[in-house]
Amino acid sequence: VAQRCNATLLARDRPRVSFARHPLQPRTSCFVLAQDREQCHPTLGTLLCWHSAHRGAMTSRAALIWGLGPAAGRCSRPATRLFAALPRILAGDAAFPPGITPTHPDATRTTQWRHLASEPSPNRGGSKGGRVGGGGGGLDPGALIRNIGVMAHIDAGKTTTTERMLFHAGVVKTIGSVDDGTTQMDFMAEERERGITIGSAVTTFHWNKHRVNLVDTPGHVDFTIEVERALRVLDGAVAVFDSTVGVQAQTLTVWRQAAKHAIPTVGFANKMDRDGASLELTAASIRDKLGVTPLLLQVPVFERGDTGLRDDLVAVLDVVRMRRLAWDGVDTDSDASPFDGGYRTQPLTPEHHGELYEAAVEGRAALGEALADLDDSFAERFLDADLLDPHALPPEMFLATIRRLTLSTLAIPLLCGSARRTKGIQPLMDAVVDFLPSTLQRPPIALEAPARRQGKDRDVKSGDGGGSGTESPREVELLPVRAESLCALVFKIVFDPHRGPLAFVRVYSGVLRAKATLANSTQGGRERATKLLVVHADHHVEVDEVEAGNIVAIAGLKAARTGDTLVGLKDAKTKDCRLKGIDCPEPVFTCSIEAASSADADALDEALGCVTREDPSVRVVHDGETGQLLLSGMGELHLEVVISRLRSHYRVDCTPGVMRVAFRERPGPDPISLTHEVQRTIGGCEQAATVGLTIERAEGAGKPIVEFRGVKLDPEHEYAIREGIVAACSRGCVKGYPLMDVAVTVTAVEHDEQASAGVLAHCAAETVRRGLGQANVQMLHPLMLVEVTVDDQYVGDVLQDLGSERHASVLGIDHVTGTTRVVRAEAALSSLLGYNGALRRLTSGTATFTMEYLRHSEMSEYDVENMPH
Repeated sequence: VAQRCNATLLARDRPRVSFARHPLQPRTSCFVLAQDREQCHPTLGTLLCWHSAHRGAMTSRAALIWGLGPAAGRCSRPATRLFAALPRILAGDAAFPPGITPTHPDATRTTQWRHLASEPSPNRGGSKGGRVGGGGGGLDPGALIRNIGVMAHIDAGKTTTTERMLFHAGVVKTIGSVDDGTTQMDFMAEERERGITIGSAVTTFHWNKHRVNLVDTPGHVDFTIEVERALRVLDGAVAVFDSTVGVQAQTLTVWRQAAKHAIPTVGFANKMDRDGASLELTAASIRDKLGVTPLLLQVPVFERGDTGLRDDLVAVLDVVRMRRLAWDGVDTDSDASPFDGGYRTQPLTPEHHGELYEAAVEGRAALGEALADLDDSFAERFLDADLLDPHALPPEMFLATIRRLTLSTLAIPLLCGSARRTKGIQPLMDAVVDFLPSTLQRPPIALEAPARRQGKDRDVKSGDGGGSGTESPREVELLPVRAESLCALVFKIVFDPHRGPLAFVRVYSGVLRAKATLANSTQGGRERATKLLVVHADHHVEVDEVEAGNIVAIAGLKAARTGDTLVGLKDAKTKDCRLKGIDCPEPVFTCSIEAASSADADALDEALGCVTREDPSVRVVHDGETGQLLLSGMGELHLEVVISRLRSHYRVDCTPGVMRVAFRERPGPDPISLTHEVQRTIGGCEQAATVGLTIERAEGAGKPIVEFRGVKLDPEHEYAIREGIVAACSRGCVKGYPLMDVAVTVTAVEHDEQASAGVLAHCAAETVRRGLGQANVQMLHPLMLVEVTVDDQYVGDVLQDLGSERHASVLGIDHVTGTTRVVRAEAALSSLLGYNGALRRLTSGTATFTMEYLRHSEMSEYDVENMPH
């Protein structure tokens, strides 16, 4: 190595290099190249630190770097490729490998070593310490960061796609399988047992010199809060579609969540190796159901398989660069022997490819027309170009236009492949870097100043996800990413058995440092960031500091919850400001839960507090009349998982009750105004209070809204009245269910000087209860959107069952492919209990269904009278 390098360097008048023992690991047999101390070469230190971070890639720790010594024949591919390219890299004739950041060690005249934090691979032995940034190459670190999420309907292939990304990026050596429970991202016992993603998992990898922070999100509707809080902090997303059915029910849900945050998206049509797969079907479904223009960047190429029963996906045609990306002739099954996932790239020419060339030209012309319809600057050049000449418009113009339209969310680039067969993944990773925004290309951060706080606005078990809903924050300014003031948002809490609560945060501005004291501007108070951890699923690597734009976990925060804003303790600019919280959906299922014995009661309370802190969509309420603890969630599966985690993770022996639908009550359309006086004798002292208020319906408000109009009170009394009103709204007057869509305005308060806060709270609650008795309160039940995928021969049976047994309103029947139909209907959640078994009996086990919460709808008098007790 020394002879090859020095021969090249001397020919170009570059400094010589020599061998030296590794300065940080003197006891190992690992040798590295060292720089000339008098004439430091700016790239050599980078090469050394790159191999320092990847030393775990060697099959033996006794191996010498770059293939020298007794273990030379067993070096990994990265080491072999770097060894071959080393002379040209040192001479300046070759580019750096992915993830390398040039550093010049003139200041210390010794090699500067960057640790794992600059290119994390926790499974490869990780180093401790360092700085998390965006890479190098002289660019702003923020421009080299991509924060993305992978989202889709359940079983569309999100986790499988993520596993392949990690494999190609070099984070994992072997590809995990969802069916076998060996994936990196689905690490919870409940996930591996059920074969689905339950909680969002975070990881980091490098691709094309960019740092990609990736969040793998669940696809089941019961865990939609995981998607919501992930998208709240991400800059882009990859939407995975099942190419055999196109857009599905949960795809619509996650798309709406992404649209709410204006998240640019890249699409991936997965399962192109399946029978009935169609890229055109997927594109049409995206256009019709999502209302966005799909940009088809590829044309799939199929060949008849060995069995002759179906066509195999062997290649895709890149219509932008006019090339063929081929996986033909390579067995890429996940069960096969180790495969590096490589593919062959071949320029398309009319002489050698014939029909494939014509198909690519047609695809390029169709892509150009779609771009011209959406972008005026591209249209001017496109209209003057020869559509049959692929060289008339350069690929760079296509790529720039696609990126503009993607960032504006007017279009979605659509690629295709088969994640299970490891086909099409590398072009998808290229598209993430090419089309999705960096942290610098997102809008500035909107900071809000909260209204005057009245006491504590959080219940330890409420899981409200960032605020009580009774404050009226006002926007004060926009904070740019380059601002020096620290500002970070907590979007997820996870209880680690060894480290305690870990708070996952997105750093929006400034630099977050380990052992720093932070201010929680949402709750008030101080927190200490004991450790900063770069996360790969359930593995962690400690770092010293994290730059803006990155995602990291903080250990040591005692009180932080989902939706809280963390700022620098001494940053006057952000001290009293906070970021917008995370919206949390209302639960639709409830069951009672109790400890198996009195000895487990305290442990159950503590575990439920941890669960509600982890998952804001879980609610725990104590029923004052029955004395029961009521556990509420987003569905039967959601509550089953929560109870399973209480038993397995928190070691609490508990007994759940029967699952019940989360009914609600709301006031009638006419407002009610009244005044009520309460007199009580406490300790021999007469205390009197009078409260006047107005109760009215507030459509879409969800939780009760409490306002004060023309009333001046001290903070303690105002807080007491607010708490009394909220308590009264927690139990309606018809069936005792909580109220929703209700606004209470306090218009008058009179009380004796000696009246306590408790008397005021009691008076306010009693006034609300009396008002609800006059407010024509209505009962509401959850209304669900149901999609049943069924074969044509069973459509009649399904329709009859939905209409007669479920009292559902059928919205339509969609033809998917072949004899498969999708029946869409609206039905009350209470009528769908046990529907999975009934549907299997009707269709001989061939049909499947999904449901999604739409809204709470008014119940008929007949349904109210026949409600279960």
